[in-house]
Amino acid sequence: YPFMWDQTNAGLRDRIAMFLNYGSEDFLADLADQSMMDYQGMGFSVDRMIYEGATHCDHPIDEPTLAFWAQFAE
Repeated sequence: YPFMWDQTNAGLRDRIAMFLNYGSEDFLADLADQSMMDYQGMGFSVDRMIYEGATHCDHPIDEPTLAFWAQFAE
């Protein structure tokens, strides 16, 4: 989908953090990997945590996600 704003604007883009948290055996893992590469290619900062051998939603979700977002709390 096209962006509703100019994603080449580094000032805006750099304010957006992304976090992908999934298992290596998740049926969506290939799509998550591709998304990460696409967003990184556009200049976005993307962090990820991959749980080896885990399937879809068969890994810690809440704690790693909350820890990621907590780093941006004031």
